[in-house]
Amino acid sequence: MLGILGGGISGLSLAHLYEGASEVLEKEDRIGGHCRSHQKDGFWYDEGGHILFSRDEDVLRRMLAVLGDNVERRRRNNKIWYKGRFVKYPFENGLDALDKEDVFDCLYSYLNNDYPEPTNFKEWIYHTFGRGIAERYLVPYNEKIWKTSLHRMTTDWAGGRVPKPPAEDVIKSALGISTEGYTHQLYYYYPREGGFEALDRGEPPEPREQLGVVRHGPSPPGQPPAG
Repeated sequence: MLGILGGGISGLSLAHLYEGASEVLEKEDRIGGHCRSHQKDGFWYDEGGHILFSRDEDVLRRMLAVLGDNVERRRRNNKIWYKGRFVKYPFENGLDALDKEDVFDCLYSYLNNDYPEPTNFKEWIYHTFGRGIAERYLVPYNEKIWKTSLHRMTTDWAGGRVPKPPAEDVIKSALGISTEGYTHQLYYYYPREGGFEALDRGEPPEPREQLGVVRHGPSPPGQPPAG
C-alpha cells in the first residue's frame, strides 16, 4: 500500500496513475488543494488562476480525458493593468500601449542586454528580458505570484515556462505591429462547469472510496494525522 500525503492535484494524479494499491491522506474536508473551486451566487471561483494547456500532447490528452465532455477551448485574452491602462499579455508583446519613454527603455535594454549568466530566477529575468521589461513587469509580477524573493528560485524550469521572445517580435510590439507571445498557451482548455476543481473530481466524479481519500480535520500540533 502506497500512502500519499495530500489530496491536491499531484497526489490525486499519483493515485490515479500508480498501478498498485494506494491511499491518499488529506487533512482538509475537501480534496483539491490549491486547485479547489468555490461557488457563490451561481459563479465558480478558483483558488488562484488555473487553465489547462501543455506542450506535451500525452499529458494534455490525459487531462482532457478526465473532464470528458465538461470542457471548453478558448483563445487567450489577458490584459495587464499598468500605469492606468491595459497592456496586452505578455507584456513584451504590448509595448506600444506604454508611454514613449517606457517603450524606448524596454526596447533599448532588451536589444542591448549585457547581463551576465544568471545564477537565480531574478538574474535570469534581467539576463533574458533586459532591465526595462524586468523592472516594469516580470520582477514585480513574479514576486507577487511566488510570494518569495526571486533570488531564492532556481532557473532550470524558467525556459520552458517563460520563453524568450524573438527580437523581431519585441521591435514589432514597440512599433504597434501585432504579435503573439507564449503561443503554447494562446489557446487553452477549461471546465465548462464546476470550476477548475472539476479536474480533481473527474467527470463524472469518481467515488471517493475509489480514490482512496481519507478525510479528517487538522491534527493538533506535534501529533500525527488521524485517519
